Amino acid sequence: ADPRIQAVGGKFGVNPFDSDPAEFDQVQVYYGATKALQWFEDKFGYDRAGAQIDIRINDYPGGRPDNAEYKPVAGRPQILIGAGNGVISGLARDNDVVTHEFSHHIIYQRLKSARGESGVLHEGYADYFTYAMYNNPYLAESTMPDRDYLRTAKVSENLRIDDPELPLTSHYRGQIWSALLWQLRSTIGESFDQVVYQSLFYLDFDSGYRDAIYGLLNADLAQQTGLAESEDSLSPHYCQIVEQSIRRGFATYIEDVDGSPCGLDLLAAAQESRSYSSDKSDGSGQK
Repeated sequence: ADPRIQAVGGKFGVNPFDSDPAEFDQVQVYYGATKALQWFEDKFGYDRAGAQIDIRINDYPGGRPDNAEYKPVAGRPQILIGAGNGVISGLARDNDVVTHEFSHHIIYQRLKSARGESGVLHEGYADYFTYAMYNNPYLAESTMPDRDYLRTAKVSENLRIDDPELPLTSHYRGQIWSALLWQLRSTIGESFDQVVYQSLFYLDFDSGYRDAIYGLLNADLAQQTGLAESEDSLSPHYCQIVEQSIRRGFATYIEDVDGSPCGLDLLAAAQESRSYSSDKSDGSGQK
């Protein structure tokens, strides 16, 4: 492990040009993590309750140098950041990376599984909070020498969760969830950040897509009116959330939702989604 740099007089006197690269990386990661913590505290009232998180740089998360990872180790969670390679580099110097991993810590307080739909949601939420914090829908732009960014919430509107040809990786699929959330934020405004954060409290250990969408509806209602959801009350942005969920291919997960106030037939939308998946699976829907 690299020796831990010490502040002199409360200041770290390093820069990327005349200091040990590992020393600067340590300072940058500390800055990024502190900034992320402060954002969650100031914006959402997050209380870390004295929790400490260890951050290690130049690591091999998952056995890979081009990776970063949040590990919910009991009593002392960890954020591991790789040294990078020829494809991805400078992970410790890009604030998006540490913000994304710190966001996993926030999400993990409710959603503890990282498998299947839960894993996709974890990555989508973590990307979204990073985008929201910096008001920028592109992630880790400085880490990719041959690309403009690592991931984005501005993916094609044709990218749908019901596409059977989608790559299975949670990071790739998570872009669909973050895109759904970002589009809602773009139309509703930054106040939607509160809805997304509060929606986490409607999740459980291994919640999936259905729980996440219902969480948005419940959190939106509670945020705007202070009311709990009931059969005769709808959230202020009910139709926008439902419409965007359908557009991104989540109709089968919410087909019991009443779409009539929005002029929507959820049963028909769910059937269309199943047909779309079937057509893509047998090749007849390929362009």
